[in-house]
Amino acid sequence: MKSLVTVTLLFCVAMFSNACGGDSSGDGGGLQSEKLPEIEANPSSLAFDPIPPGQTQNIDVEIQNVGSGDDLVIYDVYIQDSEAPFTFTGPQITTLTQGTNDTITVTFTPTSLTTAATALIVSSNAASKPLLTIPITVGMSTEDLVISPNPVHFGEVLGGQIRIET
Repeated sequence: MKSLVTVTLLFCVAMFSNACGGDSSGDGGGLQSEKLPEIEANPSSLAFDPIPPGQTQNIDVEIQNVGSGDDLVIYDVYIQDSEAPFTFTGPQITTLTQGTNDTITVTFTPTSLTTAATALIVSSNAASKPLLTIPITVGMSTEDLVISPNPVHFGEVLGGQIRIET
């Protein structure tokens, strides 16, 4: 009876192994791992310096397929807030093989002094991040306020009063 149970158990293990893609070749068989594309951006966020209206500033972002095999297909690239003072050049639709990259140049052209914030969105077939979001920010100006003449003398001004000097 004990040998019948052992033979039955071995038969079940062999059947399960073959059903899961295993074979008797000894090459590791079993469940096969899928070779998926993965996306990475460098830099992972874009921080622009404040600039005067009408000037431009560019930052390049490298999009790379860091996956384990399949091609990374980029379906679309866009700026999240279409009213923000940012544009981009580079591929909107492309295919990247494993280990390759492409560059997108994001341009900041303010029409007024701004601290705008938005994101560059890359839509792809990446396994873990099909919608890659790359934050875009503009820092605050740290310009010093210069008053001339220095010092300015307003004389005596009491609370609730206003005195204008030109």
